[in-house]
Amino acid sequence: MNRLQKLLKLTDYLSKLRMTASDGCDTVDVEPIMTTAQADATSKLAHCSGVQVLFARPEENQTGNSDYHRDYIGTAIFVLEKGLGLDKTMDLENAQYRKLLIVADAILGKIADDTSGNDCNLVSGLSLSSVQITPEASLFGGWSGWSIELSFE
Repeated sequence: MNRLQKLLKLTDYLSKLRMTASDGCDTVDVEPIMTTAQADATSKLAHCSGVQVLFARPEENQTGNSDYHRDYIGTAIFVLEKGLGLDKTMDLENAQYRKLLIVADAILGKIADDTSGNDCNLVSGLSLSSVQITPEASLFGGWSGWSIELSFE
């Protein structure tokens, strides 16, 4: 098997992921933007509005020898919306982060379901081993929301 097969499959999966998330009031169509670096993300978001989802291109670390190796794959997801600027109040800010966290939860649920089942050939064989979720403000030229670091084995 190609040593980078899992990385190729995860990259394909993330770039093709499409879904709808709802918080009961708003519905968000998730069509992620693939990015590689902060400047790349800032450029891609420059003319966007509404809720945006960015996937950092996955990276892989392998340990072991040519006969047996273990793959550790990491990526990050950013679920963002333009900052509130002068309209910012504590209630609006809390509502924005809550809405974005619901979208993030839907994305994580789909990824967890797809990696734990056999329905998605692109990510079958991968195991979601860790998740770290962090609130963010003023990323990529003024976007706020959540960053989610994922690790797969």
